[in-house]
Amino acid sequence: YIPPTVTGLFPVGGPTAGHSLTIFGGWVSSLPPYQLACKFLNGDVVGGTSSPHNNHTVCLPVNQVLGSSTVQLSLNRVDYSEPFAYLFYQEADPRSISPHGGPITGNTAVTITGKNFIGIDNFTKNETVCRFRLNQVDLVIPAKVLSETQLVCVTQPRQAGPYVVHVSLNRQDFPDPPYEFQFYTDPVITAISPTSGPLAGGTVLTLT
Repeated sequence: YIPPTVTGLFPVGGPTAGHSLTIFGGWVSSLPPYQLACKFLNGDVVGGTSSPHNNHTVCLPVNQVLGSSTVQLSLNRVDYSEPFAYLFYQEADPRSISPHGGPITGNTAVTITGKNFIGIDNFTKNETVCRFRLNQVDLVIPAKVLSETQLVCVTQPRQAGPYVVHVSLNRQDFPDPPYEFQFYTDPVITAISPTSGPLAGGTVLTLT
């Protein structure tokens, strides 16, 4: 058979505990599908499943060693493709979010605090994201990782409502716990009373 041609991976990194890895490429083979496999740098071999058109394979690596690795694809579990670089990291552990809401016009800097926000930005850019979800509709926003314990996402315009927020270091795995963020309509001030007061302060203002 013609050896597989691997053209890319998604994601290019994932948590050590386990996740789904898609290998893109192309091949033609009449071998039974149970022969399809992915092999990692530590020697672990994981069975894979292919798409109907053989243009990608999905593997599920689990309990891997933290750090840089490689992945190779085989159609017979003996002969493997050239290795592709891959990274295993500790899963993000978000603990708090601030603020808990912002206007529907967006541009609110949302800070999420926790641990293991190492990201994989040194491995590939723009993979760490925040996902805002309402009624199964997602808004995925690139995150700026400030440190291992803090990251920031700036909201974009969205309809009002309570959104569930997750963090991902690879755009695919969004670990719990989620947090709620409320998009709201900005208040409109139509009147203020009184319109003046003494320098000493103490005046009660009424906003309408």
